[in-house]
This record gives sequence, C-alpha cells and structure tokens, in this order.
Amino acid sequence: MKAAPIHDLTDLIDPNHAPCISLYERTQRGYPGNQQNPVRFRSLVRDAESALLARYPDRDPGPLLKPLRELAEDREFWNQAHEGLAVFVSPDLFRVIGLNRAVAEGTMVSDSFHLKPLIRIIQSADHYQVLCLSRNSASLFEGNRDGLEPIELAPGIPTSNDEALTLDQGAGDDRIEHVPSHRRHANEIPSHTQRSYGTDLNSLENDAARFFRAIDRGIMDHHGKPLGLPLVLVALAENQELFRTISHNANLIEPGVIADPTALTHAEIKEAAWNVAARHYQTRLSKLVSAFEEARGRGHGSADFADVMRCAVQGQVRTLLIDADRNVPGRFNPATGEIEFLPRDDSEATDLLDDLAKRVLSGRGEVVVVPSSQMPENACLAAIYRY
Repeated sequence: MKAAPIHDLTDLIDPNHAPCISLYERTQRGYPGNQQNPVRFRSLVRDAESALLARYPDRDPGPLLKPLRELAEDREFWNQAHEGLAVFVSPDLFRVIGLNRAVAEGTMVSDSFHLKPLIRIIQSADHYQVLCLSRNSASLFEGNRDGLEPIELAPGIPTSNDEALTLDQGAGDDRIEHVPSHRRHANEIPSHTQRSYGTDLNSLENDAARFFRAIDRGIMDHHGKPLGLPLVLVALAENQELFRTISHNANLIEPGVIADPTALTHAEIKEAAWNVAARHYQTRLSKLVSAFEEARGRGHGSADFADVMRCAVQGQVRTLLIDADRNVPGRFNPATGEIEFLPRDDSEATDLLDDLAKRVLSGRGEVVVVPSSQMPENACLAAIYRY
C-alpha cells in the first residue's frame, strides 16, 4: 500500500470505537538504514499487542493487529521514503500517513487516538503550502522548516493552461476582479471593480487569467479551507501580479518568491519558500501571543488547564496554543471537562494536551503547536475564548 499525505484530521478526531492504536515511527530514508524500518515497526506492533492485552484483557487483539502485521510484510510499502510514519487503527479505521518530519517513536493504546505529534506537524505555526505557478503549469507543495513534499491536486483542478481551457469550455465571457484581493473574499468585492478583459488584453493574457482563476478557486476549495495554511507563491513577477489581482485566497502571503519555478530545483524552492514562510511564522507567533495577553486581560483568555478544558468542552475556545514538547498525563470527563492529573506511568493516563487539542479542533477552533521557548510565560497552554 501507499502512505497517504496529510490533508486533515477529521476522521481521526471524530469519535472512534475503542480501542484505538496510535503508532509513530522515526524512519530512515537511505540504504542501509532503511532496512531497519520494518524491523522497528514490528517491535512497535508487539508493544501495541502488550498494551492491548493490559488495557483490554477480555478482547482478542488479533483483528486489530492484523492490518499492522500485513503492513510490516509489505515490501513495496517499505521502499517509500519518509522521515516518519504515523499509523492509526481502530475497529472501524485504518490509516497510514507518511511524514516529512521525524517524530518521537512510540505506541499508545487508548479510547481515542493520540494526535498531538500529528497536530504538531500539520497545524504548527511553521507549516505552510507552496504554489509554483507559470503560464502553463501549476504544482502544489506542503511542508515546514524541515521538508517540503508535493501534494496531488484534487480532481478538477487544472495543472496546465490547456487543461483549464478544456474544463472552461462553454463557461461564458471571461471576467476577473481587477483589485489586489488576496486578503479579502469574493463576496466582499464591489461590483464596480469588475471589468472585462476581453477587449483590452490579448488572448494569451485571457487564457492565463482563466487558468490562474481555476487554480485559485480549486486550491481554496480543496486544499486551503481544511487547514488554513499560509500559501507562498513562487512565480515570475508578471505572474505574481496577475495571480494576486485575481486571487480571493486570504491565506496567500506577501511577499512571494519572484522566480521561474520551472528553473529551480526542489531544494532551491524549499529554501526560498521557507525564507518567506519563516518571516510570516515569526510575525504570526508574536501576534498570537499578543492576542492572548489582550484576551486574558479582558477575561476572554486563560492559561489555567481546568478552566480551558471546561471551555473547550462547551465550544468556547477560538484559538489554543500548546507547548510542542510537554506531555501532561491525566484523564478528563468528556461531558463536563473536569480533569484529573495522574502519574506518568498510570495505565489510564492520556496526554491531556492531546485531549484538549482534539476538543478544540472538533469545535472548529484553531490549534497552534508552539516551541516551548515561545510559549507565553512558560505555560503549557494558552487559550483565547470566543466569548
């Protein structure tokens, strides 16, 4: 089988029938180190079996472990190159995710999936997307400071100008909004700002506008909304200007990378895009911390674990900052949000930060995983409330 890329966590956050196995492996890419990847995976599966027998002694672990054991013997799968691996198994779900960032290795068996390592990768403040765009090609990438991986565009999104023309046949006249618009939505555009380009741009320009508009709409609908990640544009100056004129994507950041992406290596794209994303990342972190301090001063924010968990259960948390490197063992009442801290070696303990993050995400809140050094007042969490 093939490891799926990360798109969203919906199926992992939604209630699953226990028991839930969460397995993380730090894999190696090159030979001969990669030969140990399936060996270590089998060891993690044995750990999962021991944990299942300890926590659910009356349950036969065989059916749950079967897909893991089959994966361990899949030679084609282990030829794939990843920095890490996340595998999730429950009675009604089996999901394998290849990671572009190394993770702490381990297995957890609980009533829900252990997602904080995954949240750290896909929703940490340094995560971003990259759109490489020319007049006749488009490609999308997703990554962070450690890596950049290609993302397959969703069906219906053209990857070339010719494909856009085919998809757009019979669509009517070609109208675009001639206002820099990457910071606002389509329904906010005054009608007087619209004008037809059919009379004052040549057909090549019209074709490019049609192509760019289809790319912008497709990325927003299928790749932008689920995660809300900042988008770095890599394109020549004239294409930067045209795309930003057309775009309605509020996640498109400035400046972009002014270069022909077809002339850059993957490593050059990664370096140039991260230089842009890193500045955005630091600015965003500073704004989030300032917003938390302001909200707490007005009684609309807190760093108290018990208070934040209660508010999360009630759907009041708009934004949650959590420490990337801390684990808070305990358990909580999903109905009331009441928490109990437990010793780290207690078999009933889960990571309360993990539980809290899932609650906030399920309530359509934002979770940002932050390095310890940049958490406000060295707290393990900081929440901004909706009201």
